[in-house]
Amino acid sequence: MQTERQQIADTIAKPRAFALLTTVSGIIGLLLACVGVYGIVSQDAVRRTHEIGVRMALGAGRAQVLRLVMRQTMIVAIVGAAIGFGLAMAASRLIAGSLFAIPANDPLAIGSALAVLLAVAFAAAYVPARRATELDPTQALRYE
Repeated sequence: MQTERQQIADTIAKPRAFALLTTVSGIIGLLLACVGVYGIVSQDAVRRTHEIGVRMALGAGRAQVLRLVMRQTMIVAIVGAAIGFGLAMAASRLIAGSLFAIPANDPLAIGSALAVLLAVAFAAAYVPARRATELDPTQALRYE
């Protein structure tokens, strides 16, 4: 004999475990994506230190150079997010049968993940670009 509460708990044990594993793997995937985005974007910004030095030596202001680097980086990040959103919506049909009580294309979940990745891309571009604009143009020109 079992209580009704125990029977309900036993009934939903497998879906609850599946939901927990899916959530954990989703969070790990998001963290890995953030690390990858940060690494690629910051490496691109660091690689442009020489270009930033040339622009500043020719008279560009720090704000102009920072805005240029940020605009170019965020354009790439937004295009990537749009492509990722489209792929996520297409892939949501594949996992629709495995989900319980939530839609497969949950806009809150997808939007949150995209917002986190765009914020990481912004930070990854801002930190090295800001550091490069604070250098003396002659030091930035010597940078390799």
